[in-house]
Amino acid sequence: MKNIRARAIKTAREMIKARAYRLLAKPAELENIWPSLWQAFEDYNNQKVIAVGKMLLDEERDNARRHFGFGGEIHAVNARAVILIGRARRLAARRA
Repeated sequence: MKNIRARAIKTAREMIKARAYRLLAKPAELENIWPSLWQAFEDYNNQKVIAVGKMLLDEERDNARRHFGFGGEIHAVNARAVILIGRARRLAARRA
């Protein structure tokens, strides 16, 4: 059972990273996740990007109504990817 859980966690991480890379390649897709999120991304407003991602994740947790594997995980993956993008850009800005 431990091996299945570890594999599920690794798969989720890979899905989140892959989605984050796709959003970075086409930032206009952020608009599909949340209105004006693309504008915050373009303005380097990383705090707003992170805040929106956390809000979306909280909404998804509150409305847990789907099963994994049937497309229901997409909202959570998108929210986690948005948070990852915001944090990575905030870290890059601090290092620059």
